Amino acid sequence: MFFEGGIQNIILLFLVGPAIVWGLCYVFKIALLVKFIVFSCYVSFAAIFYTVYVLSYIMRQDTGTDGMKSIANIIVEGSEGFFIAQYGTIFKLSFLFAFGITLTYYLRDNSQLLKQVNNSMSNTVLSLFIGICFM
Repeated sequence: MFFEGGIQNIILLFLVGPAIVWGLCYVFKIALLVKFIVFSCYVSFAAIFYTVYVLSYIMRQDTGTDGMKSIANIIVEGSEGFFIAQYGTIFKLSFLFAFGITLTYYLRDNSQLLKQVNNSMSNTVLSLFIGICFM
């Protein structure tokens, strides 16, 4: 069995909890946007709680035989190498594109745009802001 006990509480948390939160928001006449934010936060916290619950269940399990451990170590080494290569490539490409976007915004003529926003940002500030947001 996946969980020895407590799964009923988790099901109750996910099925009944959102209805209770939504009902309380309705009773106290809370605005729709606030209801959405409260509901989203509830679902997020419930998902985090469930994740911690499943993680604790998994961590309590036996790690396996010596043969299983040796295969698992080989898989871990391979996946770590893969992630290092992938994230290294992603970082290099994102840095290159951020630099390109920053340079493009810096060199463009935005005199009409600056008149509309009352000269609140210069080309340099706008280009740095856009480039940093991309990273």
